Amino acid sequence: MVADSKTRFNAVADDYAAARPNYPPALLRWLCGAVRAEEKQVVVDVGSGTGIFTRQLRQELAPAIAVIGVEPAADMRAQASGRILAGEKLDYREGTAEALPLQDGVVCAVFAATAAHWFDRLAFFAEAARVLAPSGVIGITDYVRDETNAAVAAATAFLRDHGGPRVYERPDYVAELAAAPGFGETEAYREHAALLLEPERYVRLVLSSSHAVPAIAALGAEKAREILLGTAAELARADGLVPYAYEFRGFRARRVASAA
Repeated sequence: MVADSKTRFNAVADDYAAARPNYPPALLRWLCGAVRAEEKQVVVDVGSGTGIFTRQLRQELAPAIAVIGVEPAADMRAQASGRILAGEKLDYREGTAEALPLQDGVVCAVFAATAAHWFDRLAFFAEAARVLAPSGVIGITDYVRDETNAAVAAATAFLRDHGGPRVYERPDYVAELAAAPGFGETEAYREHAALLLEPERYVRLVLSSSHAVPAIAALGAEKAREILLGTAAELARADGLVPYAYEFRGFRARRVASAA
């Protein structure tokens, strides 16, 4: 993983768990529709964080399929483990994308949700190819803030003016998966979604960004919240909710035999 990406979200784990969005059901169906769980009944969510996507996978996949979240940050894993419901078949393990805690060829799908931009992706693709069974699927999903949305633009301005510098660029996952050894049949999916947020959730969503950590340190938590609550009040609709827009994106490819 990139530099301190293993621990950078520990400081915002509570806000992350409370405010980050679920992924659209249609995107989950598209990703999981490629899973061929005939023999290897294990699906892995890499960089599982507080378990948002992992829990959605559990709901979407057949009960017989084991779902494992792999996450290096202890605070994020604790948030995820604390949300496991009684009888829910979920397992969270310490590990990284570049060294998955799994044996060769034991899983039918490897997923990463809004996490792969932090990975050493060449190493991640090699690890995914190692642990996947033949014809297993790799799936990457993320969401991109719609900068034409007023609430998104305000959040971006807050992070730019008070937070840390942007430390990554959005990868071209289609090109990277197409070039990754051992994978083929690359496909992509896109879906625009507008969320309606209560002011408190808007504040926590902005503060869940890794780039907000310097802002909280510079301004103090209360001042940062005050600024964002003021922004939310200005942007809220008559019903008090703040529209916040994303484009959700999905990318998938299938494990194929490498050329001799």
